[in-house]
Amino acid sequence: MSPRNSSKKKKSSSGVLVEKPGMNIYTVMLMISLGALTIATLLLYLEMSPYGSFFNWWNVR
Repeated sequence: MSPRNSSKKKKSSSGVLVEKPGMNIYTVMLMISLGALTIATLLLYLEMSPYGSFFNWWNVR
């Protein structure tokens, strides 16, 4: 078993136990935006892959 104050509580410099803040709406919005950027990057790669090498798109022979 874990100690009583191991996960959520932390001792401050004055010796008082302080509870760590949980997830809030800004953390959730950050996770959602990270997921959206990851999906958008993947979809952009899949859209551009039929046109040849992804890093050589300026070569217009």
